[in-house]
This record gives sequence, C-alpha cells and structure tokens, in this order.
Amino acid sequence: MIPNRDLNPNDMLVLTPAQAGQLLNVCRSKVYDLVKSGELATITLYKGGPLRILRTDLDAFVAGRKEAMTQAIEEHLDRVQPRRHMTPPQSRN
Repeated sequence: MIPNRDLNPNDMLVLTPAQAGQLLNVCRSKVYDLVKSGELATITLYKGGPLRILRTDLDAFVAGRKEAMTQAIEEHLDRVQPRRHMTPPQSRN
C-alpha cells in the first residue's frame, strides 16, 4: 500500500517527526530535540522501523506545555500584583 501524502496531519493517528513539526509550527529538528530530551514520546511500528509520534502523545505534550505556562503566568501575577486581601494604604489627610 502506498501512503497517501495528501492526508492532513490533523486527521492522522501516527505522525512522522516532520508532520508533528508541521502541527507544532516548528522544524523537524526541533521535534527530534524534544524526543531526545524525553519531552515527547515516540514509537516504532516495527523493529528497526522509523520513529513515529502518536497524535495522542503530541496532544498530551501540548496540553502539558499549556498547563505549565498557565501555572507560570499565575505565579508571576501573584508576585507582581498586589494581593486582594490586603488593605490599600491609607491616605494622609
């Protein structure tokens, strides 16, 4: 069977690193960096086969990055914004 290269990566269950990069809007080498660092899981479909990324693993990676970023933003805002439970300074009249 010849693979259909016209398929949209959004519709695929298993992606090549290049297709994963296309969905993440990064180059293929950045995908390999994420794999090497252990941040993005991969599989091979058969012994000695090429590296593939499950779409569910890619979605989980993105969700994890979003959660980490949201938490970092909340922590930053807690440091730079005044606490709501604190009373404002009294004006000197």
